[in-house]
Amino acid sequence: MVVAPVAKPTVSIAGVGAVAATIAAVCMVVRVVWIEPLPASVQPKGWMALPFALLFGLGVAAVLCLAWANRKRWRVVLHPNRGRIIGAVALTAVTPFAVFSWMPWIIGGRLVFGVGYLTNNGLSQVSFEDVLSLLALILVPTLFWYPISCLIVSGIKSRWVRVAVYTLMFWAAYSAIILMMGTQRFTL
Repeated sequence: MVVAPVAKPTVSIAGVGAVAATIAAVCMVVRVVWIEPLPASVQPKGWMALPFALLFGLGVAAVLCLAWANRKRWRVVLHPNRGRIIGAVALTAVTPFAVFSWMPWIIGGRLVFGVGYLTNNGLSQVSFEDVLSLLALILVPTLFWYPISCLIVSGIKSRWVRVAVYTLMFWAAYSAIILMMGTQRFTL
């Protein structure tokens, strides 16, 4: 008995655009009505927040449409391989955790400073909490990005489009931080 291979599902650009526009509209309403500015932050006001809402909406829409297209293939999609793990680690390394003066502070940079701190202080002076926090800094975002990386790798055939969608995930995370917290100012 021969079983025909199942073709990979496709995602339509119109579907991604419609979902992105809906998410962006909801983000703008939530941004205007409920989110209070932080004391030491600069947040985009009014329509200036629209590009950030559109980028965030486009990133979430891409993930939702890839998840919907692959809804019957989760076992195949989440199966680990080298590309999916490298993609998740790469997204973890460039995930911004704060924005200061419109420059994102990424987890990879924090990780480099954390490892430098641990090695400069000597292993005898390093506490268990320092090592645990460094491991959590690596593990938690990687577990968050892993299913998204799996969806991108298994749902998109072209390598150039994959790179573009990975880049979109960075900009969506950056836009989410700008919409929620704004950019922090350096105060001396």
